[in-house]
Amino acid sequence: MSIAITNLTELKNRLLEAPDLPVVFEAEGTDVQRGYHITELKHAPVSSIDCGGNVTEWDEAKVQILDGDGGGKFMSGSKLAGIINQSLSALPNLAIGPLKFEYAPGNGQLNLFANAQLSVKNDRININLTPDYALCKPAAGGCCGPRDMTNSKGGCCS
Repeated sequence: MSIAITNLTELKNRLLEAPDLPVVFEAEGTDVQRGYHITELKHAPVSSIDCGGNVTEWDEAKVQILDGDGGGKFMSGSKLAGIINQSLSALPNLAIGPLKFEYAPGNGQLNLFANAQLSVKNDRININLTPDYALCKPAAGGCCGPRDMTNSKGGCCS
């Protein structure tokens, strides 16, 4: 059974349920290599205006993962929980908002991942990272048809 992880506090608590197990991140069907490194945890307040003229604000937390070289071992649940705990103590706002991950396979191009799924199987903690995609929020909200751009009441883009 996999569990959706939506914020850092939830991730920390889940890791502490199996503190001695190795944590294996998976991105697009491939494991992040052994010896990976958590380079930083980021809190970002976001202000946005979409193509329909709708202004929204939210907070995001991001975990950046540096790919390993395949040597060494995977980080344990307790070690990653400790990093998260120390980071939350220094930056409490990391606990706010959706959790995203940044990872570059082979330390190449950086990709953004959302909707992490955690499961415990085969004596390891698996965290499956799903790619984040571009989204037209007005269209996703059920908007249909073009919008008159002179209409300040909101709606869809044209």
